[in-house]
Amino acid sequence: MDGVEIGGSRRVRSVKDAVNFYDDKIVATDTPSMKKNHKPSSRTRELHRARRDTGRYKETRWTAESSKTETEFDLSNAKKMVKDLSSMIDESSNTAKTQMRYIERLEKWGKGQQGAVVVAKRNENYEYIQVMRELEYLKIELFKLKLDVA
Repeated sequence: MDGVEIGGSRRVRSVKDAVNFYDDKIVATDTPSMKKNHKPSSRTRELHRARRDTGRYKETRWTAESSKTETEFDLSNAKKMVKDLSSMIDESSNTAKTQMRYIERLEKWGKGQQGAVVVAKRNENYEYIQVMRELEYLKIELFKLKLDVA
């Protein structure tokens, strides 16, 4: 195997000789003046900062969306409760009106029969008072719920 002339100055006879020859040159050029500065450039820093900020914004957005979903669910439940309470108030109000009409008819009919009417009237008044208390309680609850929703 003949040697090969490299760079005109030296003959290299084997691969080992070539590696040793070039290794010496690499070590010689590996001085501090030849090394590249490994500090990141301002563009690289800006890119990393932008990526980090983007990650934070995505996380914040995800948190906001999950909070929004939860709030919408709570609002839906509150609206449903308001609707139910409103229907209960209407029902109680209608019941109270019906009972008042019944009491008025009893009063007209019972003018001649005082004893029976008085007992019936007391029972009806007691029931009416209970219905009115329940109605007032439901109105207060509805008002509180409306304040909570607002």
